[in-house]
Amino acid sequence: MNIVSIVGRLVYEPEMKQSKNGTNYISTRVAVDRHDQNKTTDFFSVRVYGKGAEFVNKYFKKGDPIEVTGKLQTESYTKQDGTKVDGVYIFANEVGFVPKSVQQRSDEPAPAEPATNAKSDMPFEI
Repeated sequence: MNIVSIVGRLVYEPEMKQSKNGTNYISTRVAVDRHDQNKTTDFFSVRVYGKGAEFVNKYFKKGDPIEVTGKLQTESYTKQDGTKVDGVYIFANEVGFVPKSVQQRSDEPAPAEPATNAKSDMPFEI
């Protein structure tokens, strides 16, 4: 089973794009605090498609807390200089607002609490 759920902050201002087949999408990164002694932050690449992308584009901005649920997927591509790059992405099937109660707990991991969300129109089934 391939399911991942994170709660973090948007690193970039959402920018809507269109795939070759005309599907709206947003490709962004989400910063997630580990809540360890070193106050480490991890950065995850996230892709949101369809209605989920429209939801993020309309209601979120850089720095906003966001909840993302989806699946991990690896992708490879070749840069213009010929270098091969491998990456791991979260393909979101749900995105949502983070409840105020979760935002206020800065020293505890986020509970599995439902959020207001929008499902994505991913081009594949999870």
